[in-house]
Amino acid sequence: MTSVAKVYVHVGPFKSGTTFIQSVLYNNRDRLAANGVLLPRETWPEHIWSVVDVLRRQTKLRAAVATEGEWQILVDEVQQEAAASTAVISMEFLCTASPAAVGRLVSTLAPAEVHVVYTARDLVKVLPSAWQTVLRTGHAPTWDDWLGSVREAAQEPPAATPGVLKSLGRNRGKTWGSKLWRQQDPRQVLPPWLQHVPAERVHVVTVPSSSAVPGQLWERFCAALGMEPGAYDTQVPRSNVSLGGVECEALRVLNQGVAGRLPADVYGDLVKRFVAREVLERRTPQSYPLVLADADRSWVHARAAESVAFLGGSGFQVHGDLGDLHATPPAGEVRRPGEVSDAELLPVVQDALAEVVLEMARRHGLRPFKGPRSHEAPLPPPEALGLTGAPPGPGEGGEHRSGRGSPGAKAARQAARKAVRTQVRPKKRKQRNRSTQAGA
Repeated sequence: MTSVAKVYVHVGPFKSGTTFIQSVLYNNRDRLAANGVLLPRETWPEHIWSVVDVLRRQTKLRAAVATEGEWQILVDEVQQEAAASTAVISMEFLCTASPAAVGRLVSTLAPAEVHVVYTARDLVKVLPSAWQTVLRTGHAPTWDDWLGSVREAAQEPPAATPGVLKSLGRNRGKTWGSKLWRQQDPRQVLPPWLQHVPAERVHVVTVPSSSAVPGQLWERFCAALGMEPGAYDTQVPRSNVSLGGVECEALRVLNQGVAGRLPADVYGDLVKRFVAREVLERRTPQSYPLVLADADRSWVHARAAESVAFLGGSGFQVHGDLGDLHATPPAGEVRRPGEVSDAELLPVVQDALAEVVLEMARRHGLRPFKGPRSHEAPLPPPEALGLTGAPPGPGEGGEHRSGRGSPGAKAARQAARKAVRTQVRPKKRKQRNRSTQAGA
């Protein structure tokens, strides 16, 4: 019999303080264990692999990493743990789990009692952050087009029946807006869980307003789990730094040129992690904050009111104040990214270009590149890598566009890399021959 009596499953959603919570959890993994709380899987990537496996959903990660069996490793760790009475699982992908995936998760963790933790945030804050995430993952919709899709989808009634819920990702995930609400509307996120977990075991943690005392989100999260917040160190490096409006537009324009022409792992390395995180995020100061205009807030507040009514009237345990979900003060006059001028974009693009050149030099060890020039061995055309040449759309998971899901894409990538290597080697041999002749 397992000693873990309760497993708290934090399902997100995205942009609701999840990165902060997960960073604090893993930063305090040993302290949690000392207090009888198990954070299964030793590293954060392993934790993610386990969740991807139980979801059985095709993702870029699942295509890149063999995740089969990873969930069972987590389950074994929970069931064989002898020193903990509680376990915590936290991963945003779970906010779009199907009823079947939830059933697998709950049944395999039995006899432990599964609780669900849902963190809820003011939508006025969520929307600008969500658009930036869309840009950071290779997409390129304008702010106005993306927000218009979100507004249009907000008028649609949420799915309420299990049959509709089961097919939500397939049938409704064709627009930016439907994808956003599938992740952010508790009336779509929580019903699959309610098929397997009673409402009294669902904990709603509200994200405090920006004027709240630091650490309050962690305190509310700990209250849901029955933990003492002061026993843990909450000083973790800040991540997911917001970009200014000009920086966002620079990233969007860059995506139009490269996102559909690079494999997902290469895009993630060069653009998502280097250009966005190491260059654009570090610009000080950022151009201007991206905020939701007051003119857009009426329909957002209406949607938030529906969420509050659902969260407050479903028998869930609420930790915090549901009033925090519509507490953002008026913004006054704001600028939209579409109003950014070429003159404003130029210095941002210049800085990014300079940093990319310097980064290439660093990666070459400050040595000139000895391989073939780009005109001698150009990148294969996108279609040869299973790519489309254009940024992915809202209903696409990115597998085909990333070159991982299309037939023969892996072989094409390997052949392209081999071609570059074979063109490098003859040059090196020629140099060695010249050195030998000179020595003679």
